[in-house]
Amino acid sequence: MSELALEARIEAQQRLVDRIKELQKEEKELRAGILEECFGMDTVGTVKTQVGNVIVTGEYGLTYKFNQEALDEAIQQGALSENALNGIRVKYELDKKVYDQLNEEDTEALNEFLTITPSLPSLKVKAA
Repeated sequence: MSELALEARIEAQQRLVDRIKELQKEEKELRAGILEECFGMDTVGTVKTQVGNVIVTGEYGLTYKFNQEALDEAIQQGALSENALNGIRVKYELDKKVYDQLNEEDTEALNEFLTITPSLPSLKVKAA
């Protein structure tokens, strides 16, 4: 493949990336407007209504996020009961920088619990 053809494919891919961003923003605005008009915004759960010949379903939820520093401090101070602590799910996450610096024995020990799969490669393009 010639460099010119490759450059054209890169430019086409970048135009698609830009268009996807525009479409995602437009879709989000349309979705918010439709949901607001059909159901308002003061609800939690699933709601449905018929509009013409379609049924519109809205799913509203809440996102819960801990203040990590404050929570860590409360746990260290023993300020939470065991029942309260049971309400916290811990998700183990690999610290890749530390992992890369481990000795062979520790790396092998962790590898028993790891599933390693290829991630989706990223592509960045900027003017030369």
